[in-house]
Amino acid sequence: MCCESDPPGETVLALSESTKILVVEDEAISAMDLRQHLEEFGYTVTGIAASCEQALGLCDRAPPDIVLMDIVLRGERDGIEAATLIRDQHDIPVVYLTAYGDEGTVRRAREAMPCGFLVKPFRPDEIRATIEVSLFRHRLERKKLRQSERWFAKTLHCVSDGVIASDEAGVLRFINPVAEGIVGCRYDQALGRPVDEVLRLVDECTGRPIELPLSLIHISEPTRRTPISYAVFCL
Repeated sequence: MCCESDPPGETVLALSESTKILVVEDEAISAMDLRQHLEEFGYTVTGIAASCEQALGLCDRAPPDIVLMDIVLRGERDGIEAATLIRDQHDIPVVYLTAYGDEGTVRRAREAMPCGFLVKPFRPDEIRATIEVSLFRHRLERKKLRQSERWFAKTLHCVSDGVIASDEAGVLRFINPVAEGIVGCRYDQALGRPVDEVLRLVDECTGRPIELPLSLIHISEPTRRTPISYAVFCL
């Protein structure tokens, strides 16, 4: 919705050091009322969007700390799809705002793994409590993930065979010292490159390149009888 002199459907505000919140709500009165409560609590509203596309654009330009997302939005994509895209592209926690508390809506919303769920009408103190709890949970989950990644990396550094890991796009994210020796490429040289540039495998019989699945690749030291062997593990 249009607010003041900003473009229709979108409002961008100045950032501050306080918690930054993006509001995704296609009802102008509800959006302005929510912004007022948030600013009274000391939060900074980075923008107001009325559609999935506008929300994604605001997250790209001014990433917030958390998103308050109405499930019903303008356009073909609703708030649940918008929340899924924001989570996957930006790893930003999302709290749903909805007037629909039926089991079907709640079940579908949970599949996008939101950090919170508020059913309209809600009290201002409920908004603040949900935001704080959601931010705490998200930070705790990220901390646990970092700890798990560090433990996993240390473990893979100690194994006797080579290990290479890539993300969903096929970009190399990890290579242990043994794999560095096998492929002849150091960690700092390999990190961020397409995994098929670092590790090229060909079929012994046909000589054709072997397409590598995008996951965790385990490779053994080459021998005379077996030039190289590998296994793939899904993460």
